[in-house]
Amino acid sequence: MHISCVRGSPLIRTALILLAILASGLVFSHLTAEPKSKPVAGGGTTEPRSKKQIRARYILTLSERAAYVEVKSAGEPSSWNLSSESGIEPLTGDIIIDTDKPVVYLKVNWYELADRRGFAKLVIEAMGQETVTQVFDATGNLDEFLELTF
Repeated sequence: MHISCVRGSPLIRTALILLAILASGLVFSHLTAEPKSKPVAGGGTTEPRSKKQIRARYILTLSERAAYVEVKSAGEPSSWNLSSESGIEPLTGDIIIDTDKPVVYLKVNWYELADRRGFAKLVIEAMGQETVTQVFDATGNLDEFLELTF
């Protein structure tokens, strides 16, 4: 079957169609790519917010003796293996908080709790930010998280 209204070599027509598909693919990939900078009113651009981490100090007060405690955020976890003779005094340390995803994870395994409820008060103090205080409680071990408003 021969179409009389199309002129030229079939090889050249195929090459032109492939070139058009390639050009449209490049345009679509450019349109859907993540922008390196965002335009704002007035013709300027703003750079995207880079991944920023801040150091925060925490104070953890427990109602009962704990065998294991872990406080974790974006950086390395801060954890303790405690003995049964250790007293109930506040645990302090530093953690790194990612401002793009400001979440702190707390895990407490109680030494001997029985049927009582265990409480943990977590205070987070980051420079230039409001102090955050949260009280966690459970009848068993604690495995909680806290979303911060940084």
